[in-house]
Order: sequence, then structure tokens, then C-alpha cells
Amino acid sequence: MSNAKRQLKKIQEKQKAKANVVFEEQLEASELLYEFVSNYITKNKISCPEAIHQCDHLTLDATFFMEKCCEIVGFIKSENEGS
Repeated sequence: MSNAKRQLKKIQEKQKAKANVVFEEQLEASELLYEFVSNYITKNKISCPEAIHQCDHLTLDATFFMEKCCEIVGFIKSENEGS
């Protein structure tokens, strides 16, 4: 195998390993999000869409709920970040 082919194979392996890490992180986040939401639904006894609208404590808790979801999944980068 030529040196160029070996280098290309090494690069491809690194890219594949990096892609696997990203996929595993996304899978972990989706599992954590599912667990959080499932527990939230159970804890608050949400049995249908109407239950959400009829429970004032859920409306008041919406900010906490969204913040926790964003912490699990990740926030978008602001335009100023990374510049």
C-alpha cells in the first residue's frame, strides 16, 4: 500500500471515530431528554394535551422545563461566539 493510501486511510479512520463520538453524544442527549420528559410527564400526571393547558403550575414551570431541555440538548451558538 502506498504512503498516500495509508495516510488517506488514517484520515478516514480519524473522521469515522470523530463521527462516532458525535453520534454517541447525540444519542446520549436524546436518551437523557427522553428520560427527563418522561419523568416530568409522570411527576405532573400529564395524561392529555388539555391537562397541560388546565394546570397553572405547568404554565408557571414552562421556563424551567425549556431551560432544562436546552441544557440537555445544547444551546445554539450566538453569532459572537467563536469569532
